[in-house]
Amino acid sequence: MIVRISRSVALGSVEAPRSKSWAIRLILLSAISDKETIICGIPDSDDADAALRMVEVLGSTVVKQGDCIRVIPNSRQCGGYVNVGGSGTVMRIGVALASSCRNPVVIDGDETLRRRPIRELLESLRKLGVNVDGNSLPAAINGPVKGNYVEIRGDLTSQYISGLMMLGLVSGITIHVIGDLVSRQYVELTRRIIEESGCSVGISNNLIKVNQCTPRISLSNVPGDYALSGFYAALALTTGGSVTVTGLPRPLGYGDDSLVNLFNDVGARSTFNNGNWSVGGREVLKGIMVDLKDSPDLAPVIASIAPFAVGDTVITGVRHLAFKESNRLVTISESLKAFGVNVNQGGDFLRISGSITHGALIKCPSDHRIAMMSSVIGAGSDGETIIHNAECVNKSNRLFWRDLRRLGVKVMVD
Repeated sequence: MIVRISRSVALGSVEAPRSKSWAIRLILLSAISDKETIICGIPDSDDADAALRMVEVLGSTVVKQGDCIRVIPNSRQCGGYVNVGGSGTVMRIGVALASSCRNPVVIDGDETLRRRPIRELLESLRKLGVNVDGNSLPAAINGPVKGNYVEIRGDLTSQYISGLMMLGLVSGITIHVIGDLVSRQYVELTRRIIEESGCSVGISNNLIKVNQCTPRISLSNVPGDYALSGFYAALALTTGGSVTVTGLPRPLGYGDDSLVNLFNDVGARSTFNNGNWSVGGREVLKGIMVDLKDSPDLAPVIASIAPFAVGDTVITGVRHLAFKESNRLVTISESLKAFGVNVNQGGDFLRISGSITHGALIKCPSDHRIAMMSSVIGAGSDGETIIHNAECVNKSNRLFWRDLRRLGVKVMVD
């Protein structure tokens, strides 16, 4: 699929994409519940579909009911084969939960997922007495868990910790996080969802303790996603327009929802009121310095704005971008350079200078956020921007190109 984008002015409102991070955790948690769970607002995305396939292998039945799903746990035999596509979250949490199954679970994924880190998680499961065949995908997992203490690195991906936290609900576990914990907001999200299900998580420094507990979700609704909504809002800044994103939870000021304040920092008009995030561009935007150690998914959003700001934008704390769907330290830099942007990439930072941008040819490296970032820059640049493999946005938001059209962006799909 090829998408062509021309200079535009984005105006109007659009509904926030639902959070795949919330949805995946709710779906997978429902597989270890003791009763049926109803989850509404499931995102229309490849990753959410992967989570639904995963819970079926974990012994649940999924019934779709309009915009909602009903998950019936322990309704079929646990075990079998599942391909989770390109979802790192489903892979890592799914691998951990598969350890509770007494029949083999074989987990596989696409080529990008087979290259992403998982060895450390598999090794930790082996130390817990789980039978594990393989050091990468495809991997065969066969429980049960026989231990309750594990050490795991925290500097590669927080998804290792989230997976082990959910496994702890089945067997009880103390997790010793080695090194710096990156993407802490996602560990806090996992903790929040677990605690809302009636269970508890104790976090003290680098130790996380989860007592054995049966979660009870009952009815839940997936909220809007700030990191994905950020691309819509960024269009207001790159095109000089005005965009309102609806259906978002109240921002707490950290994690992905820190975008509301970050947009003000760059000189935009950014306000939140009753579920609506409204953003308007100003004549002069300014570069900022921002540490995204705990919110790495915001890097492509900030990078889409940075070329249109005066001065340099410095994004730090992003070493772990190398382990995403693509090596985003590289793919963000290469994409920006294609637009004529001056960018300097280091091992843990990106320095992006305000530049005069032009249209570009972008080949999506199977990374949805790179295609979204490129579309935002393209809509504010002279000349035509052509994005190949544009269907990669389906990983998180199948409605992305439709929504851009609704905001007045000139989008042609070949």
